[in-house]
Amino acid sequence: MPLDPTYRRGVILVTAATIIWSSAGLLARIVDIDPWTTLFWRSVYAGMAIMAYLLWRDGKRLHTGFLRLGVAGVAMGVCFALSMISFIYGLSLTSVATTLIFQAAAPLIAAGLAFLLLGERVSRGKFIAILVSFMGVLVIVGGAADLRSLWAVAVAAVCGISYAVTVVLARARPDVPTTEATVLALLIVGTTTAAFAQMSLPGWQMAVMALFGSFQMGLGLILFTTGGPPHPRRRRRAALGARNRPGADRRLGRIRRRPRHRDPHRRLHRGGLGGSGGGDGAGAIVC
Repeated sequence: MPLDPTYRRGVILVTAATIIWSSAGLLARIVDIDPWTTLFWRSVYAGMAIMAYLLWRDGKRLHTGFLRLGVAGVAMGVCFALSMISFIYGLSLTSVATTLIFQAAAPLIAAGLAFLLLGERVSRGKFIAILVSFMGVLVIVGGAADLRSLWAVAVAAVCGISYAVTVVLARARPDVPTTEATVLALLIVGTTTAAFAQMSLPGWQMAVMALFGSFQMGLGLILFTTGGPPHPRRRRRAALGARNRPGADRRLGRIRRRPRHRDPHRRLHRGGLGGSGGGDGAGAIVC
């Protein structure tokens, strides 16, 4: 049975995003500058790229996503900002492999937290993966020979744990637009590191920073959100287009109009599950 073209396109885009995101360690090693300067310029260029994408996607309704962040969205932004800071700072203290081990373990930590806090079931495969990941973490911690090594492992662990908390928050509140929460996180990172960052860099280092921010984080997130579940406004347009096309009932099944409740207290809340923007890039947050 051939794959749905939309599904195949989504797999290609999400895979491309994953490959782009995996270049973070390499790009961080290419430039020989302090982590605070890296964090500042990376957040600047990533923020510009993602804001340009949001402006293209939402147009005049750009501000509505940020108004829907609420306490949960701010918490996502803070946790993600902490994850980004600890990731880049951790790379300056220890090897790329050590930092990436904790980042790779973050989804498994998130699965455990979701089981404890949200009651989500953990499959046997995920449980085995969690145990294997935990054993890998124990090997890394056991290899820390001095206080500096332990501090580096602790910073890398903060990266993984804060990322996992961000994912759990996104799972618990799917109505919160995570792309806008990512912009908030970048704003937090930029403002907290600006005082310690170098404002002037050689041309080639600035070019790498632009690549690090706009390509590794910005383009990666855009590809992920494009290949993931469609934006709610696009879903509504697609449904309307399918309803008006000849033969749509035969191809897609008859679209039934839901009865409207006259009692306003019985209407579904628009900001609830699957309301507007909760599904765009729920897993697109990456250090």
